[in-house]
Amino acid sequence: MQENNTLIERLERLESKEEIRDLVSKYAEACDQQDLESLEKLFTKDAEFDSPSGILKSKGRQNIIDMYLEVFKSRGPSFHWTHDVRVQVNPNKTDLASGVVYSHAETTRDGVVSLAAMRYDDNYAKEDGVWKFAKRVIHFFYY
Repeated sequence: MQENNTLIERLERLESKEEIRDLVSKYAEACDQQDLESLEKLFTKDAEFDSPSGILKSKGRQNIIDMYLEVFKSRGPSFHWTHDVRVQVNPNKTDLASGVVYSHAETTRDGVVSLAAMRYDDNYAKEDGVWKFAKRVIHFFYY
């Protein structure tokens, strides 16, 4: 019986990691589509978004969406893609996880095309049975 429980726990952990990787992909797609409705569904109600400079600091899902609304006002087409996604499910609270995501983005701001390399330090939480971003901190390597 113990072996079955261990297998179930391992399977649930693998499923969670895959769902979180899908969450990361949905985020990139929603940014490229400038789809605020989809972005809103990706964050917990009390989520946080931050950057070391504090320019992108927002707390609460609605404030995060308001921040993106302002960002999208000056943005044209973009293309985000992720590379490495490392996820660690909390062994004591399996509805919590953390991760690091490396990515690039081609963006257009006020008609000027740019390339950025980023790392996201993430916290994830299951809300209503769905993995969402609880906290996302973006670090730019270059922009």
